[in-house]
Amino acid sequence: PAATLAAAGYRVAAWTAYAARALPALPEAVADALRDGCLDAVLHYSRRSAAVALGLAEAAGHGAAFARLVHACLSADVAAPLVAAGVASHVVAARPEEDALLDALFSGRRGMSVVRPVSRTGGQRC
Repeated sequence: PAATLAAAGYRVAAWTAYAARALPALPEAVADALRDGCLDAVLHYSRRSAAVALGLAEAAGHGAAFARLVHACLSADVAAPLVAAGVASHVVAARPEEDALLDALFSGRRGMSVVRPVSRTGGQRC
């Protein structure tokens, strides 16, 4: 976009507003939840984060469990890495906004309940 604007006569100054850095490995709590079957779904807001999450799950040995989740994606572009990896259980928001993403999530997973995480110190499975 900067080159197009500059070619049209605009002066362009680029700066980074934030940087999203990928984790080096799947967090232990997520790996445990995938292993124990405690997750139903995941929300994907960007193509990059979907690809990173998929890669981290696969690297941790939980790729199959991750693929079985319902993957609610903000757009078809966000879903692209999942589609390329053969993840069949994904839904795409009708519009690229969070309300539509949540609608897609619940249309893809009837009867799903939302559960807040609890401490595992008591030996609870999920």
